[in-house]
Amino acid sequence: MSDNPYQSPEAAMPPPEAPGAPWHEPSACPAGRGSNWFFDGWKLFLKSPGMLVVLVLLTAVCALVVVWIPFLGGLLITLFTPHFRAGFYLALQHAANDEEVSISDLFAPLQKPVPLLVVGALYLASLLVLGLIVGVFALGGMGLGGMHAMMSMQPGMAAGDFHPATAGLTMLLGMLIALALWIPVLMAFLFAPILVFLHDVEPVAALKLSFKACMRNVTPFLIWGLVWLVALIVVGLISAFIPIVGWLLGIAFALVALPFYAATIYQAWLDIFIR
Repeated sequence: MSDNPYQSPEAAMPPPEAPGAPWHEPSACPAGRGSNWFFDGWKLFLKSPGMLVVLVLLTAVCALVVVWIPFLGGLLITLFTPHFRAGFYLALQHAANDEEVSISDLFAPLQKPVPLLVVGALYLASLLVLGLIVGVFALGGMGLGGMHAMMSMQPGMAAGDFHPATAGLTMLLGMLIALALWIPVLMAFLFAPILVFLHDVEPVAALKLSFKACMRNVTPFLIWGLVWLVALIVVGLISAFIPIVGWLLGIAFALVALPFYAATIYQAWLDIFIR
């Protein structure tokens, strides 16, 4: 500390992305930030690419082990998906602060599992509702005659109640409605793991804030998605037309896609909630 009585006092201020840093209501970002999230996310990924890829592989191994649990495997994966997403964001936070990224980052959210379990349960409920909508339209399109024939394994449809064109259109309508509802579900759950784990926001409030953040930044997210689409098309074309190099590039892209995607969302979170 300086002995100069006229010098302004200095305080050790945490970086804006430090755990527990103040956050604000979601702000609207300029449209151009959408592309910046993509490129800034790539720079963030390059700060610790090896460990981030290791975390991806470890997540895949955990999922493969859990999925073999009878009746409960898929359910557990869905319930604990927010925990692993939050672990990735914690690892990215350490990388952004030039701190060590470790395997323990991935499992750190399990130390306070209940709030993120609520997020996972709400996500599971959303999936069940969407699946129910598609199922209702599918059954409605088949009709009673179609269901009877399917259950009785008859080659023809009973009573002539089944009309393939009508059934196809009805099922397509159900899938389109489910897709339209799926988009706001994704918006609500996009930032929820970060807000719950890093800022102790209540799960339902986090879902509302995440949805509000996406609604206020529709244009940046459209540009962000367009950049991702172009990147996927380029990688796909290279993989299709250059046999060996293309396949290797496709495998490498698959390994980095998840942490890279998480890094772009992390950059969006900084812009919308922190800076």
